[in-house]
Amino acid sequence: MLWMTGSRPKTTRGHKWHVHASFDKHRTSLPNLDSNWHEKPYGMSNWDFDSLQEAMDYFYKERFLLRLKHGYDLIEANIPEDWLPAD
Repeated sequence: MLWMTGSRPKTTRGHKWHVHASFDKHRTSLPNLDSNWHEKPYGMSNWDFDSLQEAMDYFYKERFLLRLKHGYDLIEANIPEDWLPAD
């Protein structure tokens, strides 16, 4: 699962936008993305951003496309259709 949230007002650490990821290959709980997360059975990570554009760029380029590359399936989404790679 991959999602974004916005905080109003900013979090105590001073960030307005957040990207979150969780994964569970064995239906247990999904990635520590500084490692080979796609080889691990489960995990969770969070990243903070000051602007919506920074969060969107990170979500799409660094997380969404990478998951598709590693064989994750898009089950349900509320994202722009042009973000989906052409088959």
